[in-house]
Amino acid sequence: MAGLPGNVPLGYVVKDRKLLIDAAEAKTVRHIYRRYATLGSVWTLKEALDRDGIVRKLRVDRYGRATGGNPLARGALYLTPSARSNSRSITSRRSAGFMVRAWASSAGRV
Repeated sequence: MAGLPGNVPLGYVVKDRKLLIDAAEAKTVRHIYRRYATLGSVWTLKEALDRDGIVRKLRVDRYGRATGGNPLARGALYLTPSARSNSRSITSRRSAGFMVRAWASSAGRV
């Protein structure tokens, strides 16, 4: 990620060591949130996203190895702010995934 710690969250690209919103991926993030708002369940959301072919961001490391591109895990979907407030689950601060950062940006909170 060229000097920035961690992986680039879905909905972002790195340019000049800054996270910028990627319009195409941001559209996917908004789609995920709309589907969750409609379905109201992470289990059904996961099934719907699998049917829609929504996958994790594909990353290539500095050695040319590709990771990602696989279906989203339910655990990452449970970390969405609306799912967290609905399930009243307790998660550690360091486990906040790409959805929380993408949500904060799309909501203008970053």
